[in-house]
Amino acid sequence: MKSLRSRLLLQVAGGVAVLLLLTGAVVYWLVRATLLAEFDAALLAEATTLASMVDHEPGGVVSDIGEKKIALFEARDANAFYALRDAKDRTIDRSRSVGSHEFPRLGARVDQPVFRTESLPDGRSGRIVEVAFHPALELDVDDESASSNTIEQPAGKVLSPRVVRLSLARSTQSIDRSLSRLAWGLAGIFTGGTLLLIPMVWWLVRSSLKPLAATSAEIAAIDGQDLSLRLNASDAPAEVSGVIERLNDLLARLQAAFGREREFSANVAHELRTPLAGMRSTLEVTLSRQRDAGQYRESLGECLRMTCETEKLVGQLLSLARIDAGQLEPKFVDTNVNEELEAAWKASEPIAQSKAVSGRLELDSQVVANTDLDCLRILLRNLVDNAVAHCDPNGKIQLTTKTCHTGVQVVISNSGNRLTRGQLNRVFDRFWQGDPQRTATGTHAGLGLSLCRELANRLGLALAVDPDGGELFTVSLDLPSPSGA
Repeated sequence: MKSLRSRLLLQVAGGVAVLLLLTGAVVYWLVRATLLAEFDAALLAEATTLASMVDHEPGGVVSDIGEKKIALFEARDANAFYALRDAKDRTIDRSRSVGSHEFPRLGARVDQPVFRTESLPDGRSGRIVEVAFHPALELDVDDESASSNTIEQPAGKVLSPRVVRLSLARSTQSIDRSLSRLAWGLAGIFTGGTLLLIPMVWWLVRSSLKPLAATSAEIAAIDGQDLSLRLNASDAPAEVSGVIERLNDLLARLQAAFGREREFSANVAHELRTPLAGMRSTLEVTLSRQRDAGQYRESLGECLRMTCETEKLVGQLLSLARIDAGQLEPKFVDTNVNEELEAAWKASEPIAQSKAVSGRLELDSQVVANTDLDCLRILLRNLVDNAVAHCDPNGKIQLTTKTCHTGVQVVISNSGNRLTRGQLNRVFDRFWQGDPQRTATGTHAGLGLSLCRELANRLGLALAVDPDGGELFTVSLDLPSPSGA
């Protein structure tokens, strides 16, 4: 597996190499285009000069080019070639160096010369220009001139209606040599630049990755037993500081999670220790001397009560553990909410009667919600049990169900609320109890509402406490409408 340094080195070096290559290609293309443009301009000027040597006499078109015996075309190793043809493509005149070679017809029009790269008669690479023009008729006229074509005619002449085509070709060896030298020079610059670039990029990448190396060393120094350390982002670049901030946030969350885990373990140990200590004390006192059957029965009944509370606590802990581990798979079905709420109240009614607490049920008819039946039962029984346990003696509990536009709402209220607004925000925290005196009884561990919140979150339900209930502690649970509603 390649390291980050190697990847950055290859990417940066490759990117700069491609940039150098593209720059060299653009420079080469611009220079070539400029040289060809200058070459074509000179070629057209020469063609214009040759065209001025062509006249139209009574006997036909006459060329004076051959009579001038221009050395450029006469030599056997000439670098220039021309051919003069009429409209029917018949040759009127040609340079000696052309031999039997036939120039291609490029389709030039008057005022529209055509250029092309072609092979010369001797096989060399060259450029050819084809111009179409009207040859001049010699007349003794003072100010007449023809200006309807690109080839300017001397004053005192008029143009013939005939069109003659002149093809002029010259070797591009000089341009080819210049471009070859340029290409080799650019190749050398590219190669040398790339070779010089590699150590420079390596140094830059190594320097840029130093903050990451320092951060890695800081992470390695963090002890699993102490998560209070934070990484230093003051000297890190912007790209690395964002990562460091996210790592610090992660460390903070881990520290908080481990803290909650330690607190949870301590609370579990404390809550399990309280009923066990109570049972041991009860049993030790009972066995300290001989007692009658009624006293033994009373002691066993007290031990049974504490055993049931302990079993309830263990069941809540197991449910929370399953939810935290993601092992709870809800099965949504249409459920009669009224029946489940009535069953939860009947299970807690004996305890309510022992406290002289009166219960009132206001249930809408045919209240059905689409949710998990088992989870809903645990939710409602814990909410009702919490209301009965914290209701004041001779108090009142009200259980309400009603349908609304979002589905079904269950509201459970009990009198005797003495919690402040700040305390109401903590009622769903695990092992939190508003009344510290209840902790020593071993009957309530502060897990009922925590379990309700976790179940509600798992089912996607809204569970909330009314902060303005006054003397009433009110919890509302919103359930979805039945399927097909």
